Amino acid sequence: MSISIGKLIHARRGRSRGSFGKLSVVAAVGCIALGVLATSVGASAQPNNRTSSRSLAPIVIGINAELSGAFSGLGLTADGAYAYIDMINKQGGVLGHKMTVVEADNESTASVSAAVVRRLILQDHATFVIGPAAGADAEAAVPVADSLDTVTIVEDGSGWPLPGVSSADSHSWSFTGIEPLAAADVDTIVQQVILPKHWTRVAEIADDTPFGLRFETALKADAAKYHLKIVSLQLATAGSTNDDAQALNMLAANPQIIINGTTDGSDTVTALKSIRAESATIPIGVCGDCTYPSFVATMGGPAVMQNVYAEPTPQQLLTALPHNKLNAPTFADTRLYLKEMAKFGYGSFDDITSGSNGWMAMEELVTAIKSAKSISQAAVRDAMEHQTLDTLGIFWYRTPQNTGYYNVQQSVIGTETVTPKGAFVPYP
Repeated sequence: MSISIGKLIHARRGRSRGSFGKLSVVAAVGCIALGVLATSVGASAQPNNRTSSRSLAPIVIGINAELSGAFSGLGLTADGAYAYIDMINKQGGVLGHKMTVVEADNESTASVSAAVVRRLILQDHATFVIGPAAGADAEAAVPVADSLDTVTIVEDGSGWPLPGVSSADSHSWSFTGIEPLAAADVDTIVQQVILPKHWTRVAEIADDTPFGLRFETALKADAAKYHLKIVSLQLATAGSTNDDAQALNMLAANPQIIINGTTDGSDTVTALKSIRAESATIPIGVCGDCTYPSFVATMGGPAVMQNVYAEPTPQQLLTALPHNKLNAPTFADTRLYLKEMAKFGYGSFDDITSGSNGWMAMEELVTAIKSAKSISQAAVRDAMEHQTLDTLGIFWYRTPQNTGYYNVQQSVIGTETVTPKGAFVPYP
């Protein structure tokens, strides 16, 4: 039984956001995960087809996604991947190969994520793997994918190499699909908000996860570089329902801004609510999810979000970036992304923001396949290692030594809620 990408996307649209970061998954998606779609995929893509473009066998994309559990909201990033795959298939595929998808739920659990990637490759014969998104899930998946010599693009954007992953595995078959989030976010706030305002006193709250640790490391590096004083550094428990003590400790140190290093989703809501309960005006940055209308509503409305600096959405890039030759590829890619997502009803603010990571990951992969003129694992890996590419404003200049990194990125610009209706506008 074969299921088209269009039907798969239609099934995924059955999900609804009961509250920020929470999803309900329709039964159809549960069946697709390693189920009915895997039947058609497994029959048509045998292991030897994973390294040869001559047979014109389908390119099987394995999706290792957080569809349930603590990071279930991150599973929506794959929506952009499906839109990109559907576009490529309508163009005749890549190198004559159409793409099929098999999706699996890693339950936001590291051990399950490791088992999923092994099953996707060995049982479902995935040619390449996209995901997972969350830090611990990615850290568990990368060594498995590397041991099976399979190009994998994880969506963990909080830095590279991943904690607990060896240097060899960090520069092997796996790549990061979005920017190293912690360093980029901290540097953006420092460069675009703190330094122009001549602030010197900074506090930070981070959760006790590898993601939070990277924020702490990034802030310490920038503080040393720009002569900032970290007046308070607070560690919150991931999944906690109350960070009031940490908020009080930070405010008692009289910071001029608080850096949020908690994991996007419920932990960020908890941290920001605790801070706002003690101060309605203290500047907070940076918040990756704060531009979501659902996030603003969860926080209690736009008034609460004053002086909260956030990353832009793809739509905001079109108005925030200068219209010049340098930015032309970003505008073209972003408009194409919005057009393809809209074809399947993915036009809401939340949809567009969530799906961009999946789109970027697939764009990297397909560009590498075309550059390599092959779907051979080794050829695609080599192309990825030497990739120069703009994906929705993220500029990649990869070498074999920095395969997970980028050298220039222009998509993270400070933004601030300034209108009564909660609209985010670019911060100068």
